[in-house]
Amino acid sequence: MGIAAFAAIALLPMGLANPPAVTPAGADIPALVAAQPDEQDRYKDKAEKVKEKQEKTIDQADREAAAARALQDGALNPMMVVDAEMITAAAAPGDAPRYFSHPNYANSPLPELTTAAGDSVLVGNDVIQRTNPTDTASNVLVMSPGVLSDGFLNGFQTYVQAGSEGLPFHAYVLRPTGNPDNPNEYTVVFDSGQLVTPATTGVAAYGVTNFEVMAGDRIAHYGQGIPYTPGSGTDSIYYPSAALPAQGSTITLGTAPYPPYTAQARTYSFAASMVGPQEVTITGGIRKFVDPLPEIPAAVADTASFPVDGTTPAADYYEIALVEYTQQLHQDLPATTLRGYVQLETPANADANSAHYDLGNGYFGYTAPSYLGPAIVAQKDKPVRIKFRNLLPTGAEGNLFLPVDTTVMGAGMTPEGHEMMEAMPDMVDPQVPMCNDPATKPGLVASGDCYSDNRSIIHLHGGITPWISDGTPHQWITPANEDTPFPEGVSVKNVPDMDPAAEDPTDGVQTFYYTNAQSARLMFYHDHSWGITRLNVYAGSAAHTYIIQDETEQALVTAGTIPDAASTIPLVFQDKTFVPNQAQLDLQDETWDTTAWGGEGSLWLPHVYSPAQNPGDVSGVNAYGRWAYGPWFWPPTNNVEYGPIDNAYFDPTCDPEAGWCEPALMPGVPYNSMGMEAFMDTPMVNGAAYPTTTLEPKPYRFRILNAANDRFFNLSMYQAVDANGTVCDGTTAPVAESTGVACTEVALNPDEVAAALEDPTVFPTPVAGTEGPDWVVMGTEGGFLPAPVEVPAHPTTWVNDPTVFNAGNVDQHSLLVAPAERFDVVVDLSQYAGQTLIVYNDAPAAFPARDPRYDYYTGNGDYRESGGTASTLPGYGPNTPHRHADQGRGHRPGSGVRRRQAQHRIQPHG
Repeated sequence: MGIAAFAAIALLPMGLANPPAVTPAGADIPALVAAQPDEQDRYKDKAEKVKEKQEKTIDQADREAAAARALQDGALNPMMVVDAEMITAAAAPGDAPRYFSHPNYANSPLPELTTAAGDSVLVGNDVIQRTNPTDTASNVLVMSPGVLSDGFLNGFQTYVQAGSEGLPFHAYVLRPTGNPDNPNEYTVVFDSGQLVTPATTGVAAYGVTNFEVMAGDRIAHYGQGIPYTPGSGTDSIYYPSAALPAQGSTITLGTAPYPPYTAQARTYSFAASMVGPQEVTITGGIRKFVDPLPEIPAAVADTASFPVDGTTPAADYYEIALVEYTQQLHQDLPATTLRGYVQLETPANADANSAHYDLGNGYFGYTAPSYLGPAIVAQKDKPVRIKFRNLLPTGAEGNLFLPVDTTVMGAGMTPEGHEMMEAMPDMVDPQVPMCNDPATKPGLVASGDCYSDNRSIIHLHGGITPWISDGTPHQWITPANEDTPFPEGVSVKNVPDMDPAAEDPTDGVQTFYYTNAQSARLMFYHDHSWGITRLNVYAGSAAHTYIIQDETEQALVTAGTIPDAASTIPLVFQDKTFVPNQAQLDLQDETWDTTAWGGEGSLWLPHVYSPAQNPGDVSGVNAYGRWAYGPWFWPPTNNVEYGPIDNAYFDPTCDPEAGWCEPALMPGVPYNSMGMEAFMDTPMVNGAAYPTTTLEPKPYRFRILNAANDRFFNLSMYQAVDANGTVCDGTTAPVAESTGVACTEVALNPDEVAAALEDPTVFPTPVAGTEGPDWVVMGTEGGFLPAPVEVPAHPTTWVNDPTVFNAGNVDQHSLLVAPAERFDVVVDLSQYAGQTLIVYNDAPAAFPARDPRYDYYTGNGDYRESGGTASTLPGYGPNTPHRHADQGRGHRPGSGVRRRQAQHRIQPHG
């Protein structure tokens, strides 16, 4: 693309769909086209390749189809409640993961729906002993009398008597499609998978984890083991049924392949237990908008230690340390272990303003450690000098509390470790590589075979910095007294005129010099250590803001053109997932090592490379898959040193004709592997989950940073709605959600929400007319723009024309912020006094594509069968669209209007 074309696109207002076509003056369009056949051919060829790639991409429909086939083949629906003894192939931490029969992907603590004893009602027939113990045929589909009402299905029941023991059947929920031309048409909304009647006689109950049902739904069963009495009854029987109904499919009862059986009326001992919404109590989970938006503390500069010295300019001086600490990031979570930077107390700042916080290692913090603190405010052309101390724990205590894929270059073996493995190839275990075991790692670090996990450095992101102070991946240092022959990276170089003692490679100290020879802008500093940057950043050593101010900025403030410091708020956006309780963890991520990585409230990170492909499925799709696996991709990746291996859970006696079987092969990747991209379920703003703040109805300056590892954010402001779907505009008292908090949602188009439950490619959008104020963008990571740009609220849209080369890319958007990008914006809240606004995100993940399992919004689809989570409840997480609420506020699903969750809430008070 030429410079002129680039400039034309760059000058378009953000959110414009497509730039206008530009025709050279006097150009003959047909002649130009005719003169460039090669270019046309290349364009068409590129478009065809994009179309072919899209057609071969595995999407949610493919995963759901694979899940439905697995259920038909005998797999158990993950929503079925099973006893521990029924799980015959469960894996434990350190074992081979179950790549094809377990999600291996956790969510933050989810709200649980509980009911009191006696609240459940039975729908169907009496569950009693009958004349005949079972159907002799296995291909019988029976729909029970009675209809379900709105509420939650929590189980199926049948009766076991002599002759009905040990027989397989499936239980279903069928939903009428409402087709006026075919009243017998149903959608199979729930398939239990293969259930087996127990050996013990009496009532047999099969629990379901609160599957939401609608008025008019029906229950059915297929198979054997259900006793019946012939001669009377209103059960609808379909025999011979040619096939098991597939979950998600639409079937017509009364015609092939489900012809009616009218030779005999029957009453089967089969029923479902359910509760109405009013009987459900919600416990646990993470509530939205109950914690305040945190302030980010600023470091206090020492202006005396480095005065002007000849030609050397005066500098602001700071001593900054990296420490491990705990902090509660939401009141519904236990304290989370983190690693982050803190300003140290020194003789120069040990005054009454210092907190004199004992860090427990002989050093004191000027403040207590806090997430994202301390911010550094610098002046243009006035240098900043930093002495950095790595005060992380040493030895085994220095191991990271996150899964470390030690096959990533720099995260595991040192050069000596590689040489040792090359000399002893029989010791190589590709699935459990060297340096992987936290118990033995300290010894391997001491012997020089493995790098330690407590390496760190400071990198000023966006700074024009001398190379010795750049904080490159090879400029890391370990804490003092760490037992290792590798105490620092090969590129460490200290500032020559600062601390001579810092030249000792084992002292855990490094010095930095930042010129600040840049215009006013927002930057940030973070860890950059080789092989573990993404982990250290996720653990907390990132997004510490660094602001340069200059005379131009001050002139704008003085003139009243932009808000002053008192009306300026930094907003640092991230996404995290927190380890849930053990019961939820067993269902979602059974190989998570709570001993090494932490239990409930700890940071969770993907660590099982779940392949998108399954060689045992007829279509090659893994319902639980997350990432493409090269050897099974198309075209396949060849010459892989460690390719597919025998599946530890493969049973050669398993008959795929009789039930679901594990495939013979599984990926030959380490059991503890890095996910190529990791999208979390809980939005964080300034280190708090779903925070809220109250502001004046006036203009504010927001300095926005996307500090997520991988997630993009498309930020807009929308008015919030209460539990009745009423806009929270301050004219009436809002109705609270079950959390006790009102105005927690953004109103989504109800038709789109309903359609998305059937078609996961549908992307619900906010209701038109609920848009909040525009963003007035005046700066980016490059400083101030030549002129401000007004960016209105706008949902994400895509290029849907399959004939163009950029098909599938994001088209229109609002304030679209990629990881590490910054925006300097002004938002005028003057017209929103008394209202509640929600800072809302709807950027897809993985950008620009969209996996609906990563798109958490109130009323979203239930994706548990493909490794996702249930529909999000009003007022609770997980919810990535809602980031921050400002009073102005958001919307709810019980009213027919569903909501994507917010990130942050703002309430301008009158």
